[in-house]
Amino acid sequence: MGGYHITSPDVITFHRLLRKMVDDGCKYGVIEVSSHAIDQKRIAGVKFAVGVLTNIAPEHLDYHKTFAEYKRVKYSFINNCRVKIVAKTNTDINLLPGRFNNLNAQVAVDTVVSLCYNKQQALEALHSFELPEGRLDEIKNDLGFKIYIDFAHTPDSLEAVLGYLKSVTPGRLISVFGSAGERDPYKRPKMGKIAAEFSDMIILTAEDPRTEDVNDIIRQIKSGISKKYKTVYDIPDRKKAIKYAIKIAKKGDTIAVLGKGHEKSMNMDGKTETPWSDQEVVKKLLTKNKKIV
Repeated sequence: MGGYHITSPDVITFHRLLRKMVDDGCKYGVIEVSSHAIDQKRIAGVKFAVGVLTNIAPEHLDYHKTFAEYKRVKYSFINNCRVKIVAKTNTDINLLPGRFNNLNAQVAVDTVVSLCYNKQQALEALHSFELPEGRLDEIKNDLGFKIYIDFAHTPDSLEAVLGYLKSVTPGRLISVFGSAGERDPYKRPKMGKIAAEFSDMIILTAEDPRTEDVNDIIRQIKSGISKKYKTVYDIPDRKKAIKYAIKIAKKGDTIAVLGKGHEKSMNMDGKTETPWSDQEVVKKLLTKNKKIV
């Protein structure tokens, strides 16, 4: 499938997966469709019964060049779906941590209702729903502070996650994150600015630097952080960055490890996918001192 960081596989693999789902008796297939996949025709030949637009914000501009082109590609997909659903900006659903998760739950309910399922049954089903791995994924411990792992890697997602965590953290919010190499560099200062607005402490580190120098990426993120903000640390080694966050955290604090989420590899040189899991790193660091529950 061309690597571990691809949302939508190549068109042949995609159709093979759909064929297997049909053979296995699946009635519905829920597919996350990236703007790259649309533009590169990786979803060619598939007629979508329902198209869902959860949000649209400047992203992947390293590929699309302009926000206008990014929107054009997104709309070209949604306009070709039989039913079009756009996420609401408000919801009465309050079953999941974070407003952004409840907004996603709302669009999920709207989707199944469009497929003629009962709305009340859909809402009741949410009571047993657990967030996917890497989405506000809490690693519990007995140290009195909380550790969350989340996939947030854009300005919008960073603001949503950090805003929520800040609102439920009695102590300090410690953010550990970086920005992917060979991807949209324009978002990096914005991410730094947002992190400084919500975090009491920032630890900048690696997140798939690929062929870019991780220190250059960190400098670009820091360019968006006010000079008055003093509690920012550069620790390019992601394991050491997480270790330091755990070391300095106190009771009542929250550590947010962001950018990798569910991913199981990290690209450090543009060629090799090295096995990596934020969850496993955090658990091993805690287990060494018998601090995980």
